Amino acid sequence: MKKRVLIPLLATGHGLNDLVAGYFLGQMLWMKLETPEIALGLFVYNLLAFGGQYPAALWIEQKKKPGQFIRAAMVMNGIAVLVFTQIHTLALVLAGVASAIYHVAGGAVCSRNNRAGSIGLFAAPGVAGLVAGGWLAHEQINIYLILAAAVLLFLVLLQFTSIPEREPVTATSDSKQKHGLDNHDILMIVLLVVISLRSVIWNVLQLTHENDYTRLPAIAGSAFVGKIAGGWIADRSGWRLYVDISFLRPHHY
Repeated sequence: MKKRVLIPLLATGHGLNDLVAGYFLGQMLWMKLETPEIALGLFVYNLLAFGGQYPAALWIEQKKKPGQFIRAAMVMNGIAVLVFTQIHTLALVLAGVASAIYHVAGGAVCSRNNRAGSIGLFAAPGVAGLVAGGWLAHEQINIYLILAAAVLLFLVLLQFTSIPEREPVTATSDSKQKHGLDNHDILMIVLLVVISLRSVIWNVLQLTHENDYTRLPAIAGSAFVGKIAGGWIADRSGWRLYVDISFLRPHHY
């Protein structure tokens, strides 16, 4: 399979990965579970899917074979789909671990050319899949067989796809003598704080418009287009200008 197909394929897998997660989390509301059990399930998934990304990154960086991790993540998603109706806790754990691994491994592959457009394309289907899964679960549409078939098809396509390995990073004398924070570390901390603040804003908006599901397609669509357009613009305008504009724009809803 040609290299130009690799990133769209991984982006499709990202959408499928988040579709599974969104469907699981939405289905929990219809499983006659107690509120604490639902809250625990959400906490476990989020802890693994998001908190697990850094450990996953260290592991993937050590092994230098993101393709194997991408395949393993999708296998875990497939198993999760098969067992969710019987052992939903196990399914959530598998989906959470799979999500952490897929996001990091897929992102590592898409960032090899150091272009924001590739990363934006990879990231775009995620929120669309998450919203679609949640909506399908809310409407009580059974898609377990469709999900299982989609995961199987994706795994088959991966078998015919060449995924490049990560190149080992060689330590330099400067890096060995590094102590404390450098400009890159400070920039990353600032960006993480910005991301956290924007997440707080979204959480407030979600609580304000609780049970108003008519806005979900608009949110998914705007995020999908915004990530692709954002990557394209960042490649042409430069990272600094794009980040400044993104952070300073008004947050109206």
